[in-house]
Amino acid sequence: MFFNSRNDAERALAAVIKVVNSFELQINPSKTRIIEAKDLVGESWKYSVKRLSISSPRKQQREDIHRYFESLFLLEKKFRDESLIKYGLKHISSIFIKKSNWSLFEAYLLKCGYGFPNTIQVIAQILATYNYHRYVERKDAIKRFCNNLIMSNAATDRHGEVAWLLWICKELKIDVEENAASEVERMASSVCTLILLYLNRVGLVAKLATAAALKSHTQKNALTDSKWLLAYEAGRRDWLGLGNTAYIDDDVFFGPLKDAGVCFYDENKHNVPIFDFKETQEVKDAFDFDTDDSIEDKFEFDEMDEEYFDSQLGLMMILLMSMRKLRSIFNSGFTFIQTGPRFR
Repeated sequence: MFFNSRNDAERALAAVIKVVNSFELQINPSKTRIIEAKDLVGESWKYSVKRLSISSPRKQQREDIHRYFESLFLLEKKFRDESLIKYGLKHISSIFIKKSNWSLFEAYLLKCGYGFPNTIQVIAQILATYNYHRYVERKDAIKRFCNNLIMSNAATDRHGEVAWLLWICKELKIDVEENAASEVERMASSVCTLILLYLNRVGLVAKLATAAALKSHTQKNALTDSKWLLAYEAGRRDWLGLGNTAYIDDDVFFGPLKDAGVCFYDENKHNVPIFDFKETQEVKDAFDFDTDDSIEDKFEFDEMDEEYFDSQLGLMMILLMSMRKLRSIFNSGFTFIQTGPRFR
């Protein structure tokens, strides 16, 4: 936002803080500042990142990977923009890393995740892509990365980061340790708990809370509190392990949704690979990922916008689409739900 004077900017910021506080939210001071127009640097760092290149020959590519990430870290130190590293990871995600250089590239990915939590979503997609192409053989470092960051981010209620870390565990079949699982269970996040329950169902969680702790989500009033998503989704699948769906079946709102097969979480979803073969499975099985040649023309790339928005925007769009879907369902027969304050 632009203003004619610093006083105007300070008054506007105070008003924004007041409004945000009324929703029990806070402005992040590390992401908020008032600067003179002459000090704006825009996104000049973007063009510096675009000029960085990665070679195809393995030996030169290894040196380029070192140079690429060292340049990223220097640029971030100069511009102090947390989106810079995220943009850099997105930029390099469309470049083929040769298999013999994977361990080096993985180490830099995890370093970015430790230092810049907003990159975890991008890291999840990159790891899922290379795991799909059978690069990820040893998962010890990724397991430590996920469990350590799940614990630290869950302790500070960083729901988005924890959800993506759990998703990495799902994609790569990584065990969630007991201490990390306990931290997730203490969070007020239905999304994180649902993913954790799924991981438990497929044997990737060492230990969950007792049945008594989960029982609180199988009560009729659980469908009207902040964890209604957990109560409905985990209940209809019996992920809570109590075999009780009566509280859903008897509910005037959620009973019809359950009967209609409405769900908000698809356990069969996986990250779409950033790139995949144009050819058949037989070609894929015999393909040499460690050749010195350029291999980009053998693949199709997932279409992505050049601008890399934060996951919150994507979540907002998904939520809006979900509400439109709900509205179409309600309009087709469940008109009584339109008057319910829960869906206002």
